[in-house]
This record gives sequence, C-alpha cells and structure tokens, in this order.
Amino acid sequence: MASFETLRRRKDSSLIAVSVTVSPIRNLSGEIVGASTISRDITAAKESERRIRLLMREVNHRVKNQFAVILSM
Repeated sequence: MASFETLRRRKDSSLIAVSVTVSPIRNLSGEIVGASTISRDITAAKESERRIRLLMREVNHRVKNQFAVILSM
C-alpha cells in the first residue's frame, strides 16, 4: 500500500492538498488485476501544520531575544 501527498485542482480552479493511497487488487491466484485508490482532502491539516511552524518560529525568536537580554545583564 503506497501513499503520497499531492495538490489537485478543483473545478473552480482552486488548489487542495490531497493524500492518495493506492492498494493492489489481486485475484485468487495472487496476480494484481487492478488498483484501489483512496483520496483524502488534507488541506485543513496542511494549514494547521503551517500555523504551527509559524508559531514555533515566533517562539524561537522570542526565546533568542530573552536570552540576549539575559546575556547582556
């Protein structure tokens, strides 16, 4: 079962982040005869990750500022 993330364009031309999982479909003798795909909209999760990274950069910046103040004393 393989999974990957990609961007897809909606009919209204907006982009969404999608996680696609592909699984083989096998017959009784074990031969691959097809593939099953599941696509999930992960736009909200990607936006949440972006916000967390932004907040972590801000926290890091503020900690460095406080450290500089302490060192100067």
